[in-house]
Amino acid sequence: LLLAGIPSLIEKPVTSNLQDAQELLRIYKETNTPTAVGYCLRYMPSSIKMKELLDQNIIGNIYNAFVSVGQYLPDWRPSKDYRDSVSAKKSLGGGALLELSHEFDYIQWHIYTQSFIITIL
Repeated sequence: LLLAGIPSLIEKPVTSNLQDAQELLRIYKETNTPTAVGYCLRYMPSSIKMKELLDQNIIGNIYNAFVSVGQYLPDWRPSKDYRDSVSAKKSLGGGALLELSHEFDYIQWHIYTQSFIITIL
């Protein structure tokens, strides 16, 4: 789509390895086609408000953030057998990096300019 000049909204994960990510970036730079990755947690009212407070330095510096995220897989996507999902199958690359990248995104989006330590459980 990018090579054809078609603006694209890409669902995560964008690529599965660094080489493909570098190739996508090269194509983007070559074509200058509008491209974005959909991270919907940035648009939650609470997330927007937190970003405003941080950007206006109302809260102050963040030195440590603790984010606790979890899902009970049988209830997460009830229409699917969780045992066959990327979340539960190591052979599909499952786990937090593929399924919880929204949380990684909003954390870095909120405090990208600050020096901090982060713990994700």
